[in-house]
Amino acid sequence: MFSFVCDVFVVAASAMVGLLLVSLNQPIAVLSAVPSFVLAAFFAYFAIRRLRAFRQLRDTWRAGGIPPWAMRMSGHGLEINSDADSESVFLPWGTVQGFRSHQWRRQHFIVVDIFPGVDAKTPGVIGLEAPDVQRALRKHIFGTKGLRFALRNLDQPVSAVDHAAAYFTAGRVRVH
Repeated sequence: MFSFVCDVFVVAASAMVGLLLVSLNQPIAVLSAVPSFVLAAFFAYFAIRRLRAFRQLRDTWRAGGIPPWAMRMSGHGLEINSDADSESVFLPWGTVQGFRSHQWRRQHFIVVDIFPGVDAKTPGVIGLEAPDVQRALRKHIFGTKGLRFALRNLDQPVSAVDHAAAYFTAGRVRVH
C-alpha cells in the first residue's frame, strides 16, 4: 500500500510540474513538460494495473471467502490452500523436497519446494493444474519460485512447522 501511495504522489507531483511549465507558455517550457507528462502517464498506467489486481483479488475473496487455513500436514501429505484460488493443493510427502525460509523486501516466507518432474498427473497430487498454482511454480513471485506462505499468515512458528514436517517424514523434509 505504501508503494501505491508513493506512485500516486509522484504522478500528482510530475503532473503539477508539467502544468506549471506549460502555464508559463514558453516554447522551452512546453518541451520540458513532455517528460513530466510521459512520466505521469507511465506511473498512472502501472497504478491502474495495481488497482485492477487488488480489485480482482478482492472479488475472488468475496466470491469464495478467505481460506480458513493456509497449510495442513498429515501422515499422508501436505495440503495447501491458496488465497487466489478456491481449490486446495494436496502433495503426498514423496513429492515434497522440503521447505525453505525466504525473505523478500522485509517480508518472511516459507516456500514449499517440490521435486522436479512433479506435475498434476503425478499419482496422489491434487490441484497442481490450477492457473495460479502453475504461475507460482513457473514464475519468480516475491523473489522466488514455489508455493509460498507469508509467516504472518501462519498461526504456528517456523520451528513447529519444521518439527511437524520432520515427524511426518521421518526427518526427510525440513525447513532450511
